[in-house]
Amino acid sequence: YLDSEKYKKFFIQNNYEITDKAEEADYIIVSTCAFRKKEEDTSIERLVELEKRKKKNAQIIVTGCLPAINKERMSKVFKGFNFAPQEMSKINNFFKPNIKIEEISDANTFKLHRPKSLIEIIKTLPVVNRTNFLKRTLQYAKAKIWQNKFADEVEKQFYVRIVNGCLGNCSYCAIKFGIGDLISK
Repeated sequence: YLDSEKYKKFFIQNNYEITDKAEEADYIIVSTCAFRKKEEDTSIERLVELEKRKKKNAQIIVTGCLPAINKERMSKVFKGFNFAPQEMSKINNFFKPNIKIEEISDANTFKLHRPKSLIEIIKTLPVVNRTNFLKRTLQYAKAKIWQNKFADEVEKQFYVRIVNGCLGNCSYCAIKFGIGDLISK
């Protein structure tokens, strides 16, 4: 979440207009997760879906752990510009900004966006077909519960990044491959 907010600040400070609608965007920044297979699968599905929904000449840029953890799998569905969390400065090469990403302070807070309309949520769900019907139905049900439970609630969550990286070598988690060894701020 914090990296995504930093990218948002980067674009705002470099006078880009921000949109939540993939169909309107000239550039789509996808911050992926891949610390477990489930998250990796979700990131891959999201890339496939965004490729279908984007404007004809829009460009998708992939960041987050997926490019570092499983670039080979990602390259089967996405061939464009991508970089891992430790390579964040590569975004400067792509956009040639007035204010570089390193000059943007870490985002230690973010607003949790909870759509008020179920239709908004449904629009973000991938297309349903025979092979994914049950999975998509369950996602829809979760979205409906989320929408009802939090329809009018706006909440701020606070994070303070004191380190980057990971100390562990957990057998179930690949995050260390995505973000590297522990480095104190």
